[in-house]
Amino acid sequence: MTAGGRRPHHEQVITAQATEPPGAAAPHVAAGPDHREPITRRTLLAWAICAVAILESATAFVLGPSVGFGFHDMVDNYVLTNGAMAATFPICGALIAANRPRNPIGWLFLGMAVFHGTSAIAVPIDYALAGSASQGTIDNIYAIYLSSWGWGIGTCLFLALQLFPNGRLVARRWRWAAGFTALQGVAFSALMATDTTSLTLRNGVTAHNPLRWAAFQHATAATTIINLATATALVLAIASLIFRYRRGTETERQQLLWLVLALVAIAVLNTQRWITGNGPILLLLSLPLVPIAVTVAILRYRLLDIRVIVNRALVYATLSILVAAAYVGVVALFGTSVGDSPGVTGGLAAALLVALAFNPIRLRVQRLVDRAVYGERHDPVRAISRLGAHLATGDDALVEVVSAVRETLRLPFAALRADGIELAASGSAPEILNAIPLQYADERIGELVVGARSGEARLSSADRRVLDALANPITLALRATAMSEEVQRSRERIVAAREEERRRLRRDLHDGLGPQLTGVIYKADAAGNLLSSSPDEAGKLVAQLRVDTKEALDDVRRLVYGLRPPALDEFGLVGALRRQTETLRRNDGGLVVVSVYAPTVMPDLPAAVEVAAYRIASEALTNIARHSTASRADVRLSVDHALHVEISDNGASAHELWESGVGMITMRERADEVGGSCTAGPTPGGGRVAAELPLALR
Repeated sequence: MTAGGRRPHHEQVITAQATEPPGAAAPHVAAGPDHREPITRRTLLAWAICAVAILESATAFVLGPSVGFGFHDMVDNYVLTNGAMAATFPICGALIAANRPRNPIGWLFLGMAVFHGTSAIAVPIDYALAGSASQGTIDNIYAIYLSSWGWGIGTCLFLALQLFPNGRLVARRWRWAAGFTALQGVAFSALMATDTTSLTLRNGVTAHNPLRWAAFQHATAATTIINLATATALVLAIASLIFRYRRGTETERQQLLWLVLALVAIAVLNTQRWITGNGPILLLLSLPLVPIAVTVAILRYRLLDIRVIVNRALVYATLSILVAAAYVGVVALFGTSVGDSPGVTGGLAAALLVALAFNPIRLRVQRLVDRAVYGERHDPVRAISRLGAHLATGDDALVEVVSAVRETLRLPFAALRADGIELAASGSAPEILNAIPLQYADERIGELVVGARSGEARLSSADRRVLDALANPITLALRATAMSEEVQRSRERIVAAREEERRRLRRDLHDGLGPQLTGVIYKADAAGNLLSSSPDEAGKLVAQLRVDTKEALDDVRRLVYGLRPPALDEFGLVGALRRQTETLRRNDGGLVVVSVYAPTVMPDLPAAVEVAAYRIASEALTNIARHSTASRADVRLSVDHALHVEISDNGASAHELWESGVGMITMRERADEVGGSCTAGPTPGGGRVAAELPLALR
C-alpha cells in the first residue's frame, strides 16, 4: 500500500540478543566431556519424592489385578485415575523442581503425586489384607484412602494454577486468594476424611472410616459452604490465569497458551460426558495433561509456535462442542415434537442442520479465535482504525503508536527507530526482529521494528500486509512528531535569543547609558553652581557636558540600530545595502567595488525578512572584506514566493569548504529565524553566499 509518493516498504530481518525471563528455558550450553551440572540436595530430594510416588502408582496397578480387581473396580475405586496422576505428576514435578528449584509449582506437583499415589495404593492393600489383618488396620487404611487425595486436587493443584508460570502470585493483592485456597483445601480434605461410607472387601470384610462424622456429613449448610468454597477456589485459579494473560509479558502469554492447550484438550476429550452427565471419574484421566503442559511451558516454552496449535485447537474444540450440543438438541427437540422415539428421521434432520450450519459457524469461530490469538492482522482496516484511535487520544504519540501495533497484531515487541536511536518501544525484544522502513517522499525517516512471535523465523505474509498498511500513518505520525519537536526547539531558540537580547540591552542601558546620563546631570548641576562665581570653569564644564551628551546620543543610536537598522526605514532594503557598500575596504586597505542588483520595484517585505536579508548581506560583505582578496562583489536580490539573496565575489578560492565560524553561524541563524535557509562556500571564481527567505512566515 503506497500513497503520496511514498515508496513500497521492504522487510529486513534483524537478530537481537533476548534476555530469558524468569521461569523460561535456560540457554543451551554445549557441555564437554568433563562438564556436568551440579547435583544439589534439592534435586536429589525431588527425584526421591518422584520415585516414591511412581512406586506407589506401580504397586497399585500391579496389586489391584492380583487381588481380583477388574477394570470397573479400578475405575470405581479411583485406583486407575489416582494411579495415573501419581505416575505423571511426579515426573513433571521433579523436572521443574530440579531445573527451577525456587519455583514452588514443581514441589506442589510432587506433593499432589504422593497424595494421589497414597490414595491409589490404599484400596488394593485393604483388599489384600482383608481376612488376615485386624479390623482396626483395615479401617485406618480406608481412612487414608478417603483423606489423602483431597489434599492433592483441593490444595496443591489450585495453588499451582495460581502460581503458574513463574512461581509467584499475579499480584500482591492476590495473596488473600492463595490463603483462601489453602483454607478451602483444609476444609475440603476434612469433608472427604469424615465420609460415612463403607467399602465391602473380599472374605466378607467391610472397611469402615474411623474418622466418620455423620453430623458433619449431613450438615447441609456446612457441605454447601465447602462445595461453594471449592468452586470459588477453581474460579480464582482460572481468573488469575486470565488476569495474568491480559497483564503479562509476551513470554508469559506464550507459557499460558500451553496450559490453555491442555485445558482445551481436556474439554474435547470429555465433551460427551459433560453433555450427558455420565459421571466424572474418567474425566480425571485427562488431568495429567495439565502438568505436562505446565512443564513444557516452564522449561521449553519456545519449543514451537504454540499460537498455531492453540488456534486450531480452540476452533475445532469449539466446533466439536457446538456440533455435539446442536445434534443432541435437535434430536431431543424432534423427539418431543413427533414422539418418544425420533429414530432415523430425527438423526437425519439433526445431521442435515449441522451440515448446513457447520461452515458459517466455523468461519465465525475462526475469526474470533484469530482475533484473540493474532489480533487484527486479517482486518487491516480495523487495525488502521485502532491505530488512529490511539493517535487521537494518546499523550505520547510514538509510545501509543508502538503499543497499538504490538497489541493489534499480538506481537512480543514493537519499536520506532530513527538515525539508530530508539524513539519509543513496547514489549520485550525477542531474538529475531523485523524492520520495516518508513519512507516520506524520497527520504527514509526511520523504521518500524517488530519482534517475531515465538516459533516464527519471519513475519507471515498476513502480518506484513497489515504492517505495510500501518506504515503510512506511522510515517506521518513520526514526521509530525519530528516537526513538532523541531518547532519546539525553534521556539526555545527564539525565546533564548530574545532573553539574551534583553539582557544585552539592559546591560548596555545600566552600565553604559545610565552612568553617562547621570554624569551629564552632575556636570550640569556643577556648571550651574559655578556660573556666577567662576564663569570660565562653568564654560569648561558646559563644553565637557556637550561631549558627554553626544556620546550618550551615539550609544542610543547604537542600541536603536541593534534593534533595527535605521537605514531600512529611511532608504529601504536596496538603498540601505547600497549605502552599506559604498566604502567597503579590505584589511589591506584595498577597495572592494560592490554592485547591488534588484528588481526595479521591490514588493513590501515582512519586517523580519527585510532585517534578515540586510544582516545576512552585511555579514557576507564584512567576511569578504576581512577574509578574501576580492576586488569586486555582487549582491543580487530576487523575489518570487521567497526573497532570494545572493552575495558573490571574485576572491581567490582553494575550492575547499569554508570553516564554520561565527559569521557563517550568524547568517544561518538569521535565515532559520524566518523559516529559510542559507548556504555558503567557495566557487571556481571566488565565494558565494545564498539565502532563501520565505515571504509567508510560519
